[in-house]
Amino acid sequence: MNMDIPIPKPTDAVLHLQDSQNNDVRAAEQTHLNTHCHHCGEACAGASITTDDKVFCCEGCKFVYELLRDNNLCTYYDISAQSGVSFKGIVSDKRRSRFDYLDDVRTRERLLEFSNGTVAKTTFHLPQIHCSSCLWLLEKLHKLNDGVISSRVDFMHKEVSITFNPHQISLREVVELLTTIGYEPELHQQNVSDAPDKTLNGSQPNTTSLYLKIGIAGFAFGNTMVFSFPEYLSGVGELDPRLRMFFGMMSIALALPVLLYSASGYFQSSWQSLKQRHINLDVPIAIGILTLFLRSAFEIANGTTSGYLDSFTGLVFLLLCGKLFQQKTFDAIAFDRDYKSYFPIAVSVLRKTASGIQETTIPLSALGVGEHMIIRNNELIPADSVLESAVGHVDYSFVTGESAPVEVLSGNLIYAGGRVMGAALEMTSVKDVSQSYLTSLWNNEAFQKQPKSALEQVSDTFGAYFTVFVLALAGVAFLAWLPNVGAAVNAATAVLVIACPCAMTLAAPFALGWALKIFGTAGFYLKNTSTVLELTRINAIVFDKTGTLTNARTNRVQYNGQGMKPHEQEYLAAALRHSTHPLTRSIAAVMHYAAAPSLLTISDYEEIPSRGFQCRVEGHSMRVGSAEFVGSAMLQSRISSFKTAPHRLQAERLLSQSQHAQGAQVHIAIDGSYKGHFTINAEYRSGLRALFEKLRPKHNLYLLSGDNDAEHETLSDLFTDDRAMAFFQTPQDKLDCVRALQESGLSVAMVGDGLNDAGALRQSNVGIALAEERGTFSPACDAVMAADKLGRLSDFIGFAVYTRRVIIAAFWISVFYNIIGLTCAVMGLLSPLVSAILMPLSNATVIGFTTSATILGAKLRKISHSEN
Repeated sequence: MNMDIPIPKPTDAVLHLQDSQNNDVRAAEQTHLNTHCHHCGEACAGASITTDDKVFCCEGCKFVYELLRDNNLCTYYDISAQSGVSFKGIVSDKRRSRFDYLDDVRTRERLLEFSNGTVAKTTFHLPQIHCSSCLWLLEKLHKLNDGVISSRVDFMHKEVSITFNPHQISLREVVELLTTIGYEPELHQQNVSDAPDKTLNGSQPNTTSLYLKIGIAGFAFGNTMVFSFPEYLSGVGELDPRLRMFFGMMSIALALPVLLYSASGYFQSSWQSLKQRHINLDVPIAIGILTLFLRSAFEIANGTTSGYLDSFTGLVFLLLCGKLFQQKTFDAIAFDRDYKSYFPIAVSVLRKTASGIQETTIPLSALGVGEHMIIRNNELIPADSVLESAVGHVDYSFVTGESAPVEVLSGNLIYAGGRVMGAALEMTSVKDVSQSYLTSLWNNEAFQKQPKSALEQVSDTFGAYFTVFVLALAGVAFLAWLPNVGAAVNAATAVLVIACPCAMTLAAPFALGWALKIFGTAGFYLKNTSTVLELTRINAIVFDKTGTLTNARTNRVQYNGQGMKPHEQEYLAAALRHSTHPLTRSIAAVMHYAAAPSLLTISDYEEIPSRGFQCRVEGHSMRVGSAEFVGSAMLQSRISSFKTAPHRLQAERLLSQSQHAQGAQVHIAIDGSYKGHFTINAEYRSGLRALFEKLRPKHNLYLLSGDNDAEHETLSDLFTDDRAMAFFQTPQDKLDCVRALQESGLSVAMVGDGLNDAGALRQSNVGIALAEERGTFSPACDAVMAADKLGRLSDFIGFAVYTRRVIIAAFWISVFYNIIGLTCAVMGLLSPLVSAILMPLSNATVIGFTTSATILGAKLRKISHSEN
């Protein structure tokens, strides 16, 4: 059979395939049915294909082997024998035409998450992913084609994120490459249409299949019960043998679809587990199901009884019902697919009003297509947009890992996940907010801090040890009841079915999942479940001052200096408009000229953390920031250059005031001429005193501020120890301080605004960034909190501790259930059917307990669990 399998940039393997069709590929002589394909493990019935002394079931499997061999990737087969995907019926000369539509520009734009000409990124769902070999091979795509930069697999969601160079390999060729090695992506119409971003759980097709399996098992359960009634109601030996055989055969006919279809998931999972030399939680269940069916079939064939197929079908039916309940409950808390209702980040947009175009802020959830946005320095671009400004710079390091800013011009497409660097940019959104995409950026491995907590590790590893113990206990129960084979089979099957490690391993994910959802609806959005448990370990909290303890919207602002001309006021207003620092935002919010038109040209914008920013407005230089940044030397030189004595006296007075005034100060210089300074007297957030009184008994409290110490006396009421307060701190100083606290044995939470303390947020055990009417967002943080919820920080930490207690309580409930259940099963007090009822009931108990206890705890602490 001639093969023409197009893959990008043909490798030696492709040439090898084409050159060796007539020599190496041949129809081997008849093989035994037990000969299995070296690649996929399927039986090679009839004529098989061989190369390198290895047997393959089809040309496709042989080709993939050669592709891996020629790229030195045959380690794939060492991880898990016969782990590949079968190519029977897949390989086709029509593959190229199948994917031609991916060359369409509009289709390509919808599938790509990012593209800047040299780097492109996309994510595909691959339902074929099933084992560690799949993960290994898919993360080695760069070995198969130089155009692939990297590939990362999300095993739980069966997704692969691929970054590639579009100059070397096209999107169509990427799909063809995946198809060639047996992992054809699922490209549904919704992926390439104008449909909005998916928010449903990706397991929807599996849910339909599960409903069908439950329906078949339930139908068989009800009818096999009918066929079992005659024997149950008649006395011993009273039922006519011919009727017994008839009813038994009818029961087998009903039970076979249950065995082969409804229960197939347990057998498939167990087989894949055993192929990887691992015993998962489905192995004992599969053994119990198979044992019960074979025992019933044997007794029916012998004419002894009409079997126990009512118990068998009932067992499968109840197990599947338990699985459905578990899946539905988990879907209810899988909010990461639609987090935007909870994410406390706002975005600035321009809206037409009766008085003209005005800037306002809206929640991320309200952002739609066609919104005219203003994204400032360091702010995250929330959705794919088209640039309206003339020119700008965007940092895509969150997406590609490359930190060098990219220059974008008016009309260029800007991708979600980028950060604006420098002057503020105006852009129009062309896609809805992609909630799952932004969440995946936040949870990128590059921003992970700590491994799983001990509690999560115990939950994950307990199942494997427990499964081995259950198998051994079932064997002991079987031997103990011999020579009574019937009782021995009953006892062993009951042990296999009633044992429920699932209940133990479900306690943590369900309790933590509900906690994440409750936190999110309360304005406290956490990166992942590990953050909940990490909060319980916190014993030191470090606070930033400006924008964290203070409220930028209510600060009192006073100007001291020379009067500025109207055009200078416009220059200052235009410059302030581009900064995200709380002090400059306070000035912009209260000064009447801050509403000046934004049509002035801004260039050379640069913001220096903890110091200020500089830029050029219509060619005029602007310098805004601390006295040191604006330059004391410049001030002194300007004093000496004033032509009149009154001007010199005024400048000397201003300089003296700037060195001794109370409150934070922002100095202004235009074209090298010092104009004066703004004094910002902080307005602290309400509820801070009560918050600190709640936190102080169990936490060491610290303050790290980049401002001067003018507020020292005011803050002394909150931080009782003067040594716990530090001022004039640079971003590096803050990071070093957090590291020093950790080295002293403390578990540190850092609470800041994410501007000058991103390094400290990342260094801390839990970094909490406050969000207040802006989109500044650092993936280095572990949580984003709505600024008006800061006073509830103590309640949030307390709820995290409560959630941990719920997990421990649920774990012990499951242990108690298993001790009682296994004891009764070994003693022969439980039938397999009763065990089948109790097993999913235990799952429901644990899930119900964690759900109700977590929600009740939230209500008692007045933390809402309903959507805002």
